[in-house]
Amino acid sequence: MSLSTPRKQPLHAIPVADLRGPLLLLRRGAGDHAVVVDTPGGREVVGRILQVARGAQRVAFLWSLTGPAAPGAGILLSNDADTLKQAMAAFRVAFDALLTWADAEHGGRLPWHRPAPRIAP
Repeated sequence: MSLSTPRKQPLHAIPVADLRGPLLLLRRGAGDHAVVVDTPGGREVVGRILQVARGAQRVAFLWSLTGPAAPGAGILLSNDADTLKQAMAAFRVAFDALLTWADAEHGGRLPWHRPAPRIAP
């Protein structure tokens, strides 16, 4: 008899059509930004961009999509960039690829590990 660990299932899925709006940056603290999308249900937090020091002379902006369940999608869900503008552009490319993947593989619904936190507009 073999024992296996049960796979965690996403708690819900967000309709891709609800996530097609502009990405907005909301400052959470010094060098810390939430990436949000206005949806019919409110603002969904879909990622984060964090400014960090890389050595004495370099600053990097770490970006990540937070919450999507996309195993096997082949999409980069986090990385770093030299500027906030570059981080946001890279985030947009990854987020759009994720939405395209969800359209093709999950019937227009993006699997999410947990309910995305909502922020009042």
